[in-house]
Amino acid sequence: MLAEPITSALFEHGRFTAADRVAVAHALLAFSFGLPAYVLNKALTPGFFARHDTKTPVKASATALVVNIVLNLALMPVLGYVGIALGTSISAWLNAGLLTIGLHRRGHLIADARLKRRLRGCCSPPA
Repeated sequence: MLAEPITSALFEHGRFTAADRVAVAHALLAFSFGLPAYVLNKALTPGFFARHDTKTPVKASATALVVNIVLNLALMPVLGYVGIALGTSISAWLNAGLLTIGLHRRGHLIADARLKRRLRGCCSPPA
């Protein structure tokens, strides 16, 4: 929602035109879909490091990197530069998902009643 005002305030001067602002706003919007995943990755990774497991986060990141490259190559012809941003966001979600699954399978990430209640509240349709 704020992509265009942010890019306008920060960049739209000199050689940076209104068309450039719109282009950057589209990329910023695509990147914003991955923002929660970027935060989750930073929060989940220490769960492995604290248990002296550095291999699993590296494997998850490497998998996400390969998927990112494939998505970038697939989406770039269709969406241009926005496809690169979108591919990066999708691969960040993949990385977060792999880390979450890894911690959950080992019993280190358990959804308690409070988390389940909050997820139901945020993800269920209004009554």
